[in-house]
Amino acid sequence: PADPGAGPGDQREPAADRPPEPARAGPGADGVAGTVAAFVDLKPGTRLSLLPDTPGRRFSYDAVVRHVSAQGIRLDARHPDDEPLDIEPGDAVTLLLQLHGRMYTLSTRVKLVEHAPIEVIVIERPRSAQRAERREFFRLLTSLTPRYVAHLDDDGEELERLEAQVTDISGGGLQLRTKQPVPIGDRIRVVFSFDGETEEIDVTIVAMLVEQLHERSASFRVNGKFIGLGTGTQEYMIRQIFREQRDLQQRGVI
Repeated sequence: PADPGAGPGDQREPAADRPPEPARAGPGADGVAGTVAAFVDLKPGTRLSLLPDTPGRRFSYDAVVRHVSAQGIRLDARHPDDEPLDIEPGDAVTLLLQLHGRMYTLSTRVKLVEHAPIEVIVIERPRSAQRAERREFFRLLTSLTPRYVAHLDDDGEELERLEAQVTDISGGGLQLRTKQPVPIGDRIRVVFSFDGETEEIDVTIVAMLVEQLHERSASFRVNGKFIGLGTGTQEYMIRQIFREQRDLQQRGVI
């Protein structure tokens, strides 16, 4: 059998030696388990996030696919704090990546970890995936109190500070519960951090829907869509949302 750590010059076995390829999930299979045909998209150079499934580990590794074979997938990986990888053979992990505008999660296990001369992880080759549109799947009901929320004018300057909570967040936008109404189409700046995290996220949304919670309520629901959101910030939020969802599932909350 081919060595999963072989060099880039031998990235695929001859067709006669490869196992039969599973069928690709149908186009209507969003949000449910499916298969990805021979993982042809997991080619060398594909960037992804690797999340250990061990409870209590709240970090993810940025990784790059270096080699794909029937025996495994070889990744170059980096700890977020540039420390040695805290992962061992046999650990269950989840891969999070974007392919053709969709987000995929792949479950697998670590086969081998090398720490020199660079950090390398060899994982078992996954056979199934879960896919969904970003906003449909990576969505978190929450109750976060932002450090700063403000209604902005057309020049991006503060018009009014808002008293608000984030009640729903995804890779495409968020929902606020505010004490003050905001006109539909206006912009709101929100600065917040996820529970247990020190890194702040500074985003701007445009109000797509604003409604009073009920007739006598002094609170309003504001559904907002991110504008001008950088790819790095979006990917960071998606990783955090996915991690929170996974932690809730492990605790049996959802």
